[in-house]
Amino acid sequence: MPFKTFLDYAFSNDPKVNIPKGTFDKEGKVLVPDILKYNSSITSQYLLQLFILNGPLNSYLDRWFNNPNLFYIQKDELIHFIKKCIRDYKIQRNSIPFIKRKYDTKLFTIIRKKCPTLKNDDISLLCEIVDKREDKDLIYHSLNLEKPEKSKQKKLSDRDDVNETNVKKWIEFNFSLLKY
Repeated sequence: MPFKTFLDYAFSNDPKVNIPKGTFDKEGKVLVPDILKYNSSITSQYLLQLFILNGPLNSYLDRWFNNPNLFYIQKDELIHFIKKCIRDYKIQRNSIPFIKRKYDTKLFTIIRKKCPTLKNDDISLLCEIVDKREDKDLIYHSLNLEKPEKSKQKKLSDRDDVNETNVKKWIEFNFSLLKY
């Protein structure tokens, strides 16, 4: 949803529109996400990657902004600048590529180490296929990804009675010859 909010803002025709602020309903659910938050998924690197398919703008952004100083620019200023670039270079909304977010899993890292020649997209596709299979437990076991299950112990309320019965059983087991 923050991506949709950003793209709606960036491709609006009105240059005087302010950056949308986060709004919440009475229950605390997010109605409009705050794209200026420090931990927002709209990062400066994401903003640069948006224009990979547009050659002139990509070249300009790569020449001037592809360095560590990019992280020192205020996010609101960078977003306003990107909006101005979209208007100046006449970028259309359908020319923006869809960049899928990847979440690294244990399976992904194991396959990455075992097959370094595979691309990340191929590995993520392979992970999806493995997760959909019925015998995925066998595959996880073969790659040593299973976590050993801890045996659950029941909590007993009468601890003294348990100790007495255990001692009684132990005595009966070890000294069974002495029974009358």
